[in-house]
Amino acid sequence: MKKGLVLFFVLVLPSVLLAGNGLEFRTLRFQRGAEVQEVNFPEDVYLGVGCRTDTGAVDIVFVVDVTGSMSGEIHEVVENMSGFVDTMDSYGYEYAFGLVVFGDTVYFRHGYELTTSPDTIHSWIDALTSSGGGDFPEVSVDGIDSALAAYHWRPGALKVIIMITDASFHYRGDGRPYSHVLPEEVLEDILDAGAVVFIVSEDRDRTGAYCFDWYMTFCDSSGGNWFLLGTPFFSILDSIADRMGEFTLISALLMNSTPDTLDTVGAMLFPGSCLDILYGDNPQFRYDVAPGDFIDITWRMNVLCTGPEDCFRIVAYSGDYSDDVSGCLHFGDDCQCVGPVPDIIYPPDGTITACDDQGFVATVVDDRDELDVGTIQVEVNGIRYTYPENIVFSNDTLYFTPDASWEHGDTVSYAVVGGDDFDGCEMEDFDEGYFIVDLLPPVISGTFPADGELIVDTLLVVGFDVADDIAGVNLDSVYITINGVNYHIDSPEVAYTGDESGGHFVFSAPIFDIISSPMDTIFIAAHSADNVSTEFCGPNISEPVDWILFVNFVTVDISAPTIRATAGEDIDVPIAATTTAGWIVDSVTFALEFDPQVLSIDTVSFAGTAMEGFSIVSYLADNTSGVIELAATGDGFSIPSPETTLIHLLFNVNSAARGGMFSNLDFVDVIFGQGLPETVYHNGFVYVDWNVISWMKDIIVNREELPGVDVVLTFGASPAATDGYDTEVDVIQLPPVPSAVDAYFEINDPENPLFHEFSRDIRCDTCGFPVVWHLRTWDEPSGILSWTTDGFPEGDFLLANSVDMKRTGEYHFGLNEDITIAWDQPAISDDRISLKTGWNMVSLPRLPTVNDWELLFPDLLSDVWIFDPVMRTYGASEYPERGVGYWMLSGEDTTYTIAGMEIPFYQIALPAGWNMVGTISDTVSLGEVSADPPEAMRTPYVFWYNPSTRGYDMDTELVPGKGYWMLLSEDAVLTVPGDGGYMKQASSPDWVATLSSGGDKFLFGYSASSSSGLDALDIPVPPNAPGDALSPSIFSSTELTRLSKDIKPVNNWEFSFAGGNLEYSLPAGMEFVLTSPDGEGITIRGEGALVSLPDGFWRITAVGGVLEGFRLFPPVPNPFNSEVQILWNQPGSGDATVVIHDILGKTIRKETVSAHSGRNSIVWDGRDENGSCVPSGLY
Repeated sequence: MKKGLVLFFVLVLPSVLLAGNGLEFRTLRFQRGAEVQEVNFPEDVYLGVGCRTDTGAVDIVFVVDVTGSMSGEIHEVVENMSGFVDTMDSYGYEYAFGLVVFGDTVYFRHGYELTTSPDTIHSWIDALTSSGGGDFPEVSVDGIDSALAAYHWRPGALKVIIMITDASFHYRGDGRPYSHVLPEEVLEDILDAGAVVFIVSEDRDRTGAYCFDWYMTFCDSSGGNWFLLGTPFFSILDSIADRMGEFTLISALLMNSTPDTLDTVGAMLFPGSCLDILYGDNPQFRYDVAPGDFIDITWRMNVLCTGPEDCFRIVAYSGDYSDDVSGCLHFGDDCQCVGPVPDIIYPPDGTITACDDQGFVATVVDDRDELDVGTIQVEVNGIRYTYPENIVFSNDTLYFTPDASWEHGDTVSYAVVGGDDFDGCEMEDFDEGYFIVDLLPPVISGTFPADGELIVDTLLVVGFDVADDIAGVNLDSVYITINGVNYHIDSPEVAYTGDESGGHFVFSAPIFDIISSPMDTIFIAAHSADNVSTEFCGPNISEPVDWILFVNFVTVDISAPTIRATAGEDIDVPIAATTTAGWIVDSVTFALEFDPQVLSIDTVSFAGTAMEGFSIVSYLADNTSGVIELAATGDGFSIPSPETTLIHLLFNVNSAARGGMFSNLDFVDVIFGQGLPETVYHNGFVYVDWNVISWMKDIIVNREELPGVDVVLTFGASPAATDGYDTEVDVIQLPPVPSAVDAYFEINDPENPLFHEFSRDIRCDTCGFPVVWHLRTWDEPSGILSWTTDGFPEGDFLLANSVDMKRTGEYHFGLNEDITIAWDQPAISDDRISLKTGWNMVSLPRLPTVNDWELLFPDLLSDVWIFDPVMRTYGASEYPERGVGYWMLSGEDTTYTIAGMEIPFYQIALPAGWNMVGTISDTVSLGEVSADPPEAMRTPYVFWYNPSTRGYDMDTELVPGKGYWMLLSEDAVLTVPGDGGYMKQASSPDWVATLSSGGDKFLFGYSASSSSGLDALDIPVPPNAPGDALSPSIFSSTELTRLSKDIKPVNNWEFSFAGGNLEYSLPAGMEFVLTSPDGEGITIRGEGALVSLPDGFWRITAVGGVLEGFRLFPPVPNPFNSEVQILWNQPGSGDATVVIHDILGKTIRKETVSAHSGRNSIVWDGRDENGSCVPSGLY
């Protein structure tokens, strides 16, 4: 078997060098013997060169014309082909054969696989016959092209096509439908495949000039030959054998990269003396090459020797355009002059380094020849260095070290750009990289609080900003040291916002977890480092940034006392202070506010106090606005613990002040020394005691219908009176005239039992409070009491436990009513009401003796609002009342101190519907509340407004300071606390379903014990807060109110819906129908589903009736003789187990049955588990 060497040579010039040439070598192809390979030239890359030993194999495909015109030659053709095969076999070539026949169509009669069997190819050849062919041209070029495309050629084998025809050829566009190709396309495919084409045909005259010239071009361009039809095939065999010997095929593919069509393109091969051109014009020419077109140029060479003279150069030219490639065979396997190959191995590309003398390391290797070390060159930031300048080279490794230090922020680009071997081959594939120099640590800035700042908050919040613009901040290295303890980013006290480029570090913790005493110093240091690796002189570590904070949590409590005084009295108000630790004070500044209607400031005094000897720097006493402002300095004193007096404030209680009035003593601003201690204010009060004077007051009594003569009754008090019959002041009631009301004050005096009806009843005003009068009416079905609201003495007057006689001048009484009048001068005390920002629903835990809302709540944003339950509207309240709820609008979270009389109870008449009620001074359970009539209360709870959620919460008790919504089904008198009877919580319903839309929910359900109207199982919806126009999107209604929960003893419910998506959750096993306002029904079941509904009033109905809960019914009959039926109801389908016990609890019989939703039953036959009859008895 013959073998040959096949070289593939590729030389690529960078596109930047070729851009102006207009011609570019895109493919250079070498072939030796049978082996062919081409490599295309992409732009801007270098391609390698490859050489390898040929397999010596040859693939031969016969493309034979079998039309009728070949009938005279086909026998000779068959014999020549058979002899060719036999000769190839006898020569010992490694071959494979194929056979394609054609006429006006190409046929692959034996498939697309080549055969290596002589018998097989002989059978194919022997079967050849000629027939048909109505015209002279045939599809011979289609046959060649199809053979190249369709056959499975063996890799590495020489591709040979022998085409035999006596005709010209069809081609695309010749006016006939047979051919699909042009001859120039077939030529390109031949060259691309590296095939050698032999054509056996008639001569030029018989074939035609056009077709014959193309036949010759196919042969010439591919390195084959043309033979006259009839020539013995041994000539072809010899030619093929020559091509399987020692030769080299150089083929270059040239592209026209100009914008012009080139008329003529020439290519000249300049071979060395070891190379001899066997075939191919030199130069070769191509014509009319359009822009972007490729042309293939081939020479067949004989290699006479190797060495410097086996080199060659190819020059292509057209006018001013040119390009060239060159190569040598002795350069080795790749046939190129491949110089040394550099590879930068350190540092990795893009490294950030903190080494100011950072260099780089690269290997420079020449596998083919020895490196000429003196030619090594590197380029660093545009400066070229030639060995040995800054370069050390050893064991194929190059070390570069800079001669000067890098600066922070430098980006250093470096490359190995030169180095030849001793054969003169230059380094062509350069290697490059870069690194960035980071010599500075992260920057710590923005530390807070400021250095030396005094901390007064109980939450310590400190922090800083950190940033690094090159390597970035190593977040694991960022921490803060506080009093010797390190806190990192992952510490729970630390929050870091940002990334490795920089961020904001914040530490927060209770300050008492940090400090050891109320007066302390906090030492802080911030630390950080960057991400530069230790391998590259890193990391860069920031110098700690230190600062200190001072803490002084010495607390000074300053207090004013609570004093009771009488009108016109001079009082001394000592201002005292105490501290948790001694604190030296050399100056005091404070301001205090008081009520100028109650008090007037006379003077201040330091005598006998800790501030004795201090000098007043400034002093303001304003009895019009009610404020004292004072600043004083002195030698200094220590505020001790316990309390010490600082100053005496001398006030006068205004003579016009009424009993029950009071004044706050409110600290506004107190500063000790430099203001370092925290000051806690304990405000004081001055209460004006009640005045006790002799007084009398008239009440007019008359009928409500058919008024008659007014009856005037007088009551009063005097130091000279007693609570019995006093002949000097009390007046016995005479029998009434016929048209007058029979009314009187009743006194039960054991010493005067005959006299108990009086028209004037004067009581003792020094015998203790409360003082109570009893006013009686006799046989009067109804009537009116009236009086003037002025002229009462100081104190609280309450008629019939509910009417404030100082505010209301009328009372309607009933038949034989025992009407009490209670006069009390209770102790004045204070309580607090806390308000949240926004609307608050409140009541008064004390009844203020001051009737001015603005004085009680000076910072409200609007009037105080009350609810009119009859008109169902809001209106402004004129004065505080017991038992009433109020709306207050606050602009901030705040707390007010309210002084007044304790409210131990109240009684109030309320209409049907919603009412805003108040509380008393103590918490009251709803179980202690009573109503008359009791059935007026239908719900077991009240509602209060939660300002945090801006919604209502249910409650079962009344808490001081809160206002509540209470719903009554009819007019009633409410007593708080009373004798109980407020409706209790009902039992749970059998089942509850939910309809929801947005955040609103409507619950409906069934209970046999419920009512169709409002009852304890329902949940009403209270009215909106003032200014709130929002209504729930889904609810049902009664005659009194809207409901968010409606439990009924029937199977249908009605509700109002605002429209939109409705979500429902229904009991398992139940089905419901939603009926629209126009009567259309929608069936729903299950849980969590959505249905879209329009707005309107809807009805929902349980299909098949309501679903009761689990219930065991009485057995039937009972007692029984032989058998009894046991009945029960269950809410869903499933197994039910019935267990029968005797009177001692022993199990007698147990049955498990499959039961359905609703009522079920089984029959017990009176037998036990063993089938024995049980004795008579209870079961």
